[in-house]
Amino acid sequence: MPTMNQAIDTRNQAAVLKEETVDNASKRAWAEARLMAELEKGRRSGEEHGWFTLDEIEEELGLKGLTHA
Repeated sequence: MPTMNQAIDTRNQAAVLKEETVDNASKRAWAEARLMAELEKGRRSGEEHGWFTLDEIEEELGLKGLTHA
């Protein structure tokens, strides 16, 4: 049979786990919102100023001439 201290420890662990889960969920939601905002910014920029070709991107990133997987 668990002792009183073990029962209290188990409750404390459950509370901490619940708090961490809520904190992680809110961090994830914030990160998703930020990512979506940045993607939208990129989409608008592409529509207004034109899109890059794959060759332009490879050249800009120094990947020109590397083989594709």
